[in-house]
Amino acid sequence: MTAPAGTILFDNLSAGSPNGSYGVSNTQWVAQSFSTTNESFILSDILLRLWNQNETSGSFEIQVWDVLGTLGTPGSQVGTTIYTGLAQNLSSSYEGLLTITGLSVTLAPNTAYYLVAKGATLADIPSPFDDLLPGFLYWDATDVNTSATYDTTGSGWNGPSGQDMYMKVSAVPEPTTYGLVLGSISLATLRRRRKA
Repeated sequence: MTAPAGTILFDNLSAGSPNGSYGVSNTQWVAQSFSTTNESFILSDILLRLWNQNETSGSFEIQVWDVLGTLGTPGSQVGTTIYTGLAQNLSSSYEGLLTITGLSVTLAPNTAYYLVAKGATLADIPSPFDDLLPGFLYWDATDVNTSATYDTTGSGWNGPSGQDMYMKVSAVPEPTTYGLVLGSISLATLRRRRKA
């Protein structure tokens, strides 16, 4: 049996030059929405324009969240954290790209989700004025607004904003869905052969 081909659920990486960035820290999280089509999927790969200009160290997380009722805001985390990385391993240049592969998160059909970036143990950065600045990362944003973007500092989600965060979300059809489709094709082929 051939493996199912990947499906792109969201992709705005070619939307032109970034117009600013949202800060991601231990206390500020950023969420960008994406949706499935009329079949079940397994989330396989994501790419984010997430980078680290300020020499922040420590860990950050990428999570999948569901949508809260009809409000459309992020609701709660789906399953466990899908990726934990170190800030010092991110690109330090504008438009740096984080690539995460080998994921396997089940996504329901016709459902909206959020990809959430949040700091976990990002370390504060010394400043020239002998105090500390909060450690944070940058997630590039575009003025092209096709879906919902939210951010929170722990007191509720703010948004939707007028910008989308740059990302690409790829998935493969869930095996049972793919098996049913393949089975239907095989059955139709068999019927045609019997008629011939």
